[in-house]
Amino acid sequence: MSELVPLSEEIPDAARALATELRRFFRLLEISVRRYATRCNYDPATVSRYLNGKRVPPWSFIQGLLTEVAEHRGLPIQPGALEVIRKLHRSALQASNRHLYEVQILQDKLAEADKEHKLAELREKALLEAVHVREHRISKLELETLELNSSLLEERENSTNLQKRIDNAHSTEEELTKLKEEVRELKEQLDRAQELSEQAEARCEELEQKLREAEEAANSGREAREQENLESALREAAEAKSTVDRLREELEELRREKEAKSTSTPTPPEPAPKEPTQGDILIDSAQELSTNVLAAELVKLNFLDEIDEYRASTEISRVYPLAQLGELVLEIDKISNSIGRTFLLLICAQRPTEDIFTLIENYGPHTIADHSNFAENAVNWFTRRRTWAEIKSMAELLANAGLTELAKQCFLDTGAAQANHNFVETLRESSGIEREIVLQSMAQNRSDEKLLELLSELHRSDSPLLSTVMAAMEKVNAKRAKGLSRTLSTLGVSW
Repeated sequence: MSELVPLSEEIPDAARALATELRRFFRLLEISVRRYATRCNYDPATVSRYLNGKRVPPWSFIQGLLTEVAEHRGLPIQPGALEVIRKLHRSALQASNRHLYEVQILQDKLAEADKEHKLAELREKALLEAVHVREHRISKLELETLELNSSLLEERENSTNLQKRIDNAHSTEEELTKLKEEVRELKEQLDRAQELSEQAEARCEELEQKLREAEEAANSGREAREQENLESALREAAEAKSTVDRLREELEELRREKEAKSTSTPTPPEPAPKEPTQGDILIDSAQELSTNVLAAELVKLNFLDEIDEYRASTEISRVYPLAQLGELVLEIDKISNSIGRTFLLLICAQRPTEDIFTLIENYGPHTIADHSNFAENAVNWFTRRRTWAEIKSMAELLANAGLTELAKQCFLDTGAAQANHNFVETLRESSGIEREIVLQSMAQNRSDEKLLELLSELHRSDSPLLSTVMAAMEKVNAKRAKGLSRTLSTLGVSW
């Protein structure tokens, strides 16, 4: 590893402090400047100037360096350390180039305003949903009130039933009054949320305008800095897109949970008849439609009502004839990769093990979601929520069919992604080489968050198994095991 040259005495104090901190982090990578520059697509001379204090690097360079250090050490950068280096960067930037400093400050403010805007939008959506639920309940209660009043008039001579129905009517009217008051309060909160959302949006637009003006002033006649800012903007755009995709996935999961809860709610006695939804109609006619027409109708329904489409897809994936099921997945995937993957997930979560194996045999080589292998996706989704007995049965079917790599993938994916509540039972029931593969995959591929949840659960329920898991961690990745041990000790967990 090439050594960094000593810092020049002519470097300003702010730049020297920043460079000293950056050099401290860089030395943790244990590689040369040229090698790091090649790895991160930077010019070696530029990286050298950043680390020698001759030039203040953009914040994106510092973020990239800290990410590399965290990955190399297997430990995240502490928030306190990140805040220190952020302050050093802002001080050095202010001392060296006031225009770029103002641009950076505006970028920070814009990011914070955008975050507030997103939170306001989420709250607005939640309040809208709450209003819709309560308005639906109000309509139902008003109908029940009318029915009760009608029944009271018809059965006035029966005193015993009359008193009971009067009490029910009063109770219903009280709930109706309470719900109306809740709707009124929710609508007021919704108005405030919409107002906050509009203010946040206006603030973002104002900051974007200031940022454009500051960038024009800072970058006039400086082509090299324009290139750096462009690269930084591209990286930030990619990060923003990733955040949006993640939020969409979380929103979809919340909607699915809501649908699952609503479908599990006990049906009240003598429910009022309701009009069938588009999803109900599609479920009833699914087996009469060709696979390409059914696929198009499901994707169309997704654009109109995601919850209704998810409910319809859940039922269709459960009962649709196996002979056409694989073709239906491929037809949906041709139109929408995300809906196709979700439909395959529903199949793997519900259908018998033998059905999934038949699909893998018949459609395994096909490609879905533009580049993913059908068989590999099916095995991955299957292992996430199935029991060890089902997973082992699938592996045996695959191995007997000569699909040994997919059979091994069953155990690898179990270690990497099986839900923790099932994984604890898997660890108790598995043995031999299969258990070794599962443990090794767990140690290599599970996120720190999932591992900490697993270890905490084992601490409460099975201390000997906790020791087995930690031994496997130390064998595969001693540095990562040490970090997890430190975290568990901080939480008061020992083994």
